[in-house]
Amino acid sequence: MTREIRGALGARPTVLVGMMGAGKSSLGRALARRLESRFIDSDKEIEAKTGKSIIRIFAEDGEAHFRNLEANEIKRALEQGPAVLSTGGGAFMIDDVRHHIGRKAVSIWLNTNEDVIRPNLKHNTKCPKLRTSDQDQTISDLMQAHNSIYRLANLTIAPQHRRDLKSADACMTALHAYLCDAGQGTGQAGLFQELPDAPGSQNAEPRV
Repeated sequence: MTREIRGALGARPTVLVGMMGAGKSSLGRALARRLESRFIDSDKEIEAKTGKSIIRIFAEDGEAHFRNLEANEIKRALEQGPAVLSTGGGAFMIDDVRHHIGRKAVSIWLNTNEDVIRPNLKHNTKCPKLRTSDQDQTISDLMQAHNSIYRLANLTIAPQHRRDLKSADACMTALHAYLCDAGQGTGQAGLFQELPDAPGSQNAEPRV
């Protein structure tokens, strides 16, 4: 299965999108091992290059500056060949980023159960979006606002338990069905798929 998926992907990365706390980094590392590919975490790359934490970038430079760094980092990663790329929770919300992913990669939405996301984020002090008086409500609001955009990804898997984030089986099965059974491999027409604009989108960054 690994050889078939790698052959069908060609130079395309696999990009994981979804909510913060959805398990993109954990599952991404597992998937990278199965695909024998590099794993890239866009947030970690930004922190390493700037010497600042994400929350410090938000505080000192503002969200718009961070989103620009994020977009550039993701675009750079998409040009580096096969890899598994984990993106921040807000990255896929931006039309330009989503279109680049659609042209250059295969995207997977981790539609992780909210009951898994909540404990994953319970003690998270690094995410600026969670620095509110009611974290649970903030998580629910973000999921409601973002899920309609996440579903534009090429594929969706729905981890229901934390143990599901340690195995790449569901991702591998979905990738094989999409790339090898459904004719989306490198030998088929339509090598890159343009993802649609979000409903009502004006290429603006989200405010949630």
